[in-house]
Amino acid sequence: MSARHLALLIIDVQNDFVEGGSLSVPDGLSVISKVNMARAGLKTDAVFLSQDFHPANHCSFYTNNPGSVPFSTIQLEHGPQVMWPPHCVEGTGGADFVSSLTHKDSDVVIQKGRVQSVDSYSAFGDAYGKIYERTPLLDNLKALGITDVVVCGLALDYCVSYTARDAAAAGFNTYVIEDATRGITPETVSSELALMATAGVTVVPTVTSLPLWMMGINLE
Repeated sequence: MSARHLALLIIDVQNDFVEGGSLSVPDGLSVISKVNMARAGLKTDAVFLSQDFHPANHCSFYTNNPGSVPFSTIQLEHGPQVMWPPHCVEGTGGADFVSSLTHKDSDVVIQKGRVQSVDSYSAFGDAYGKIYERTPLLDNLKALGITDVVVCGLALDYCVSYTARDAAAAGFNTYVIEDATRGITPETVSSELALMATAGVTVVPTVTSLPLWMMGINLE
């Protein structure tokens, strides 16, 4: 087998996305032990933590769009946008990583959603060709010679799926650990699972379902 290099992408495990947060994902806290287990069990070359980090006047907040209501979709300058409650505002506790998430000094933090006029579900940047916001994630992965990525975190039907589909489109062998992520609604989860399959993303039930080489097991 030719040399393979693995990165773990931990998506948006932040206080506002778990129980008690302003945009909590149902059962969100339950992913943390699974995410920590994945990073402990995988032989990674790098671990990246994405962090939603919005300005207070961000376009996705319903409070910044008079007349809109939470969870509706409206048309904004760059396309349709779900109206979210204010969340993960830069400099607030809601934007911090959940304290029980394993976080090492060697982890690379990728902040996204910092451009006021566009949302970025993906850790790579916006959904419009990365014209308005492009994070350093792709360049970092390429610089490290990464061939495979494993994605987990919150939420499956938004930031995890968008990140995984972008990774596959960029040429990485891409995996999502299903029990290390949770979604917001069954309908959007079903839709995004189908989109990931079409994009070539492999969804596995648990970390132990990943290829053995990712855990340092070589059967050759």
